Amino acid sequence: MPLVNLSMKHGATLAEAEEQLSQTVAEVTAKFGGFVRGVEWGEDRRRVKLIGPGMWVSMQVDAEHIHAEGDVPALTGLLGGGVKKALEGAIKRKFPKALPEK
Repeated sequence: MPLVNLSMKHGATLAEAEEQLSQTVAEVTAKFGGFVRGVEWGEDRRRVKLIGPGMWVSMQVDAEHIHAEGDVPALTGLLGGGVKKALEGAIKRKFPKALPEK
């Protein structure tokens, strides 16, 4: 089971969500750039996977949701388990209308 697994309604149009996903990737790679060795975008730019040594994070948007999952054990030790909070924070900043799933 991935260490990070979240899904939220983004409250945006699909085009806005695609742009917000791109901004989220930029923020995450800026913050954790030393750990992100590759960014693999899907053809439609609605899906992205960040890859690094011993870690991966996959994010995607659809018409209603932003989904993120990943396994980042190397960062967990360095950040005291705050990886999920950091990723959620980046998503919430870039998806300001996001609502948690109930």
